[in-house]
Amino acid sequence: MERLVALAEALGQQNDFDEILRVVAHQAASLLNAETALIMMINPQTHQTVKAIFKTGSNVAEPKYHGLNLEIAGWVAKHRRSLLSSDIQQDSRFNKKHFRGLTIKSVMCVALRLEGVMIGSLLLSNQKQGGEFSEKDIAYLEKFAAIVAPFLRNVQKIRQYFVAPLPEATLLAKYGSVGLLGKSKVFTAL
Repeated sequence: MERLVALAEALGQQNDFDEILRVVAHQAASLLNAETALIMMINPQTHQTVKAIFKTGSNVAEPKYHGLNLEIAGWVAKHRRSLLSSDIQQDSRFNKKHFRGLTIKSVMCVALRLEGVMIGSLLLSNQKQGGEFSEKDIAYLEKFAAIVAPFLRNVQKIRQYFVAPLPEATLLAKYGSVGLLGKSKVFTAL
């Protein structure tokens, strides 16, 4: 419990959202001996789209793991409870074909909630044999999530992760209609 209090104190001193994400992911992985940690947030405007906004670990950035991450986060959101699986490849709650070719073994995922509303999830995984998570680990991660969720509530920062930049042709047409006709690299960068 002392480590969780120290984490809350450290997060309370931060004012950089990206650093808060980094600290949360690294601390979760470190405290629970996970190889990977992933923070996924729900779009605050639509409350539907889920997007990974911070990843730490070896394989987590590979595109082939994207479906696995969304499937697990979706399960947690749908069932409104945490997920613990000692062998995700053999877990009957999921379609095995979605996990073919992946080296993930043990997974746990908890919801990040504020005021009763799910704002995202925290997913930890291991691929090594003998690195299975326990009931004690998931209980600890749930407490961890309850402590860090308020520090992840910066809606404006979260929105930035969901904003897609407009294509250059759209930008030129938009500003051309009000009389700005430049097309140089300097103009479009501006």
